[in-house]
Amino acid sequence: MYEMSFAAGEPQEDRVHVELSALFEKDGRTTTVKGFYAGNGSYRLRFLPLEAGTYTYRVTGNLPDGSAEGFRRIGEQGSVTAEPAIKGACSLVRAAGTRFVCADDSRFQPFGTTVYALIHQGRERLEETFETLRQSPFNKIRFCLFPKHFEFNHNEPELFAFEREGDGWNTRKPVPADWELLDDTIKRLGELEIQADLILFHPYDRWGFAALTGEQRLDYLEYLCRRLGAYPNIWWSLANEYDQLDHIT
Repeated sequence: MYEMSFAAGEPQEDRVHVELSALFEKDGRTTTVKGFYAGNGSYRLRFLPLEAGTYTYRVTGNLPDGSAEGFRRIGEQGSVTAEPAIKGACSLVRAAGTRFVCADDSRFQPFGTTVYALIHQGRERLEETFETLRQSPFNKIRFCLFPKHFEFNHNEPELFAFEREGDGWNTRKPVPADWELLDDTIKRLGELEIQADLILFHPYDRWGFAALTGEQRLDYLEYLCRRLGAYPNIWWSLANEYDQLDHIT
């Protein structure tokens, strides 16, 4: 994953739909990626090259700052070179017919487990789980982005994905510390060559995340894709027990 960072002011109302994007080009093929606000005046762009070689890029954006004009105009150009996949290392996994393969074309045989409340059990339990995973044969772990209320999961999480607003959530104000924890968890799983199978929606809820409106769900997915879409070891699971989310068609 290639990442660029830019400093500017904090968005006041909408921290999701920031005006920052980059166009990457290689051999006449282009990919556009959108940036995201990471907190503390930091904006980032992330790009995942899908093949080896040199990519040129052009960054454009208008970011808020404290100047008289009220924004900082971004305009940068450059290039980045992606090296061939390392033999024997498996980060990016793709479907190839009826099997999975790594970037070096070797076979990937998923052997997974579930730890749904992985990032919501407290740091001590998270570290204990990572130590267990280091000694385990699992190469895929399935977990939830939102906290889980179910048997053995009745604790109150330290962090939530968005700021509270009244009795609900402001999905245009992501909480940087929660997303940084998620970033760190995905990175650490990648270092162990474990695929992060991330569940985006689920019904095991007492906080109101299962009852987000359609507009709130789109805000959430927009930020999610901008921030996490370039990780090579991430798998998307749209929903778990989707048939229990009966208010969503």
